[in-house]
Amino acid sequence: MSTPPPIVKNGATQEEDAAARSSVDQAPPPLSRSVGAGMLWMLITTGVGRVASVIAQYFLAYLLVQSEWGIAAIGISVAALLQTVRDGGCRRLLIQRGIDEYDELAGPTFWMATAFNISICVILIILAPLIATMYQQPILLEMLTVSAITIPLSTPGLMLLAKCNIDLNFRPVAKTESVAQIIRHGGVVLFALFEFGPMSFVAPLPFVAIYQSAAAYYYTRQRPWERPARINTWTRMFATTKWITLGTFATSAYNLGPMAFTGLIVPEAILGVYFFAYQLTKQIINLLMMNLQNVMVPALTRLKNEPKRRRAASIRSIRLLTFLSAPASFGLAAIMAPLIETLWSNHRWSAAIVPGVILSVFLPLNVLNAVPRSVLQAVGRFSLWSKLLLLDAVGVIIAAVLGAYFLENAVGIALFVGIYTGVASITFSAIALRVIGVSLGALLRNIATPLALGAALSAISIAIDLVALEHASPRARLVIIGGFFAAAYTLIVRAAFHDDLEGIVNALPRQLRGPLSRLLRIRQDSATTPLLAVEQLDSLNDV
Repeated sequence: MSTPPPIVKNGATQEEDAAARSSVDQAPPPLSRSVGAGMLWMLITTGVGRVASVIAQYFLAYLLVQSEWGIAAIGISVAALLQTVRDGGCRRLLIQRGIDEYDELAGPTFWMATAFNISICVILIILAPLIATMYQQPILLEMLTVSAITIPLSTPGLMLLAKCNIDLNFRPVAKTESVAQIIRHGGVVLFALFEFGPMSFVAPLPFVAIYQSAAAYYYTRQRPWERPARINTWTRMFATTKWITLGTFATSAYNLGPMAFTGLIVPEAILGVYFFAYQLTKQIINLLMMNLQNVMVPALTRLKNEPKRRRAASIRSIRLLTFLSAPASFGLAAIMAPLIETLWSNHRWSAAIVPGVILSVFLPLNVLNAVPRSVLQAVGRFSLWSKLLLLDAVGVIIAAVLGAYFLENAVGIALFVGIYTGVASITFSAIALRVIGVSLGALLRNIATPLALGAALSAISIAIDLVALEHASPRARLVIIGGFFAAAYTLIVRAAFHDDLEGIVNALPRQLRGPLSRLLRIRQDSATTPLLAVEQLDSLNDV
């Protein structure tokens, strides 16, 4: 049995040691299949969650008015700013250190996360009355209290499922999270039916946390609470996890900070329209971005001593992800009007159409950030990762506030946020990717084509809808526009970008690769996939 290479710490390279042992070390197994299978399971998980979320949003749009959506946006946003620093970064640290250090870190990280989460719970409960008074919404006191209680309840589930991520065993994670999403979104609708109002959004959270912890223990049978806490190591761990915590906080601030701050400027009804459009469009972000990060971080961590494979994996993942996200987001922009008019015929949410189109147009660039962020976590550059995230969060909050202040409507908020997203996504991605030697030119070359194609087809689709289908029913427009966009994108990619389509299909798990290859007449590569293959490095336009 070969001896695993030592852990790389503080950015120090171990290439010399790895070379010295190359004669006895076994070649690392290809990670393409693990990443592909992981992506499949995580896509299934988020697919279940997104379907449940869309169904819940459909009913909530009828059960709650715009102002109640606005109040919910404030409560969720404020609570999330503290919830996302739960576990103090211990879970991400555990995953980043990998299997070699799991036994040593399992106990200390669990107890440090527990202490951190209890502290956050107490802080949020203390702040709840002040926040409710500041927004002049008494119901925020109850919403924030329930959210606070959820934080310590979630600790066992989060830390136990980290072991599955480390082992690249994503099936238990997928099963647990799928059921949790159903409980959460089903509970939201149930509480809304019983007229809980904005409280419906947070009331199911304690039940979700309890289920996740029970399911995680069932799948892992790990008992980190029986391991020593080793409090004397917490200070050393916090030197790393403080950056993880800051980065996680910044991610939450980016996603929900605009709602928390614009709620102090515009009426709840306007905020409710923007929140509704954001909830509808963010489904694609969660489906692609979050799952890729969950799979890529532990996978890239195993390539810490193989910079060429890691660089090839990163740039190929960016190209693959852009070819996937461009049609999804630009297609959503194309069908936004008939979709909303079909699902909610009472015209209550017609004001969300334009904000939804704007947010959808900029989604591909937002999704693009998944790979660079995964790269920084995998190489242990948590300081740079957190600083970039924090700058990004501050930027998007400022953009949202400016849009609310100057235009005073949901369209203004979406427009300022969208423009900022386009500029910032490219800038921060380029900075992060330079860490592993990927240039700005290589980044732009690998994303320009799918973005241009998606934008052009989206514009044509919207023009057809406005000019040729103005007298058609919303359902007919939805079918015609959606069908046109999907068929046109697929045919153009199949004809003009065959190699990229082949790479995308071959990077998928076997269960999907076979049927899609036959449907699209794509040659299958049974030996490997280009996603993580060093051999493909030369085809990446001089990365």
